[in-house]
Amino acid sequence: MRGQWADLWMFILAGPFFIALFFGAAQFLWKLGRQMRWSYYRDLLPRKRGREPVCRRCGYILFFARYQRCPECGQSFRPGEIDPSYAEWDGEVLRPVEPQEEA
Repeated sequence: MRGQWADLWMFILAGPFFIALFFGAAQFLWKLGRQMRWSYYRDLLPRKRGREPVCRRCGYILFFARYQRCPECGQSFRPGEIDPSYAEWDGEVLRPVEPQEEA
């Protein structure tokens, strides 16, 4: 009879401990994951190989971006950094250039 009570008390005392341990580990991993930035993983990916203008920080395609800032992350860019044969800055908006047909 005494062994049954010992098992019951062990369950009552150890159960909340392991539940708290599980949720503490989950909270730690959640906070650690939130601190890691996408830029850490982005550097592991291959670089983009197109001519379309993209943000240096987040990789957002900058067509129709206004005010020389990336709409996704706020990184500023200069119109001189954009390939003029593929996109043009018309004062306020970055627009794609229509490809010209070769004769």
